[in-house]
Amino acid sequence: MHLRLCRACGHVGCCDQSPNQHASKHFQAAQHPIIQSFEKGEDWIWCYIDEVYLEPT
Repeated sequence: MHLRLCRACGHVGCCDQSPNQHASKHFQAAQHPIIQSFEKGEDWIWCYIDEVYLEPT
C-alpha cells in the first residue's frame, strides 16, 4: 500500500493498487483532482482529470 496526499485539503488515502483505493474515492467524492505521493523518496504529482503527471512545486 502506498499513500497519496490530496493537494487541496490534505486528505491522505491509499493508492489504486490497494483494495479500497481511498485516494481515488476521495477524488470522486470531493472533486479534488490533484494528488501527490506521500511516500519517502517519491516526488511526483498526479492530476486525475487530465490523467497526467505535473511538475512538483
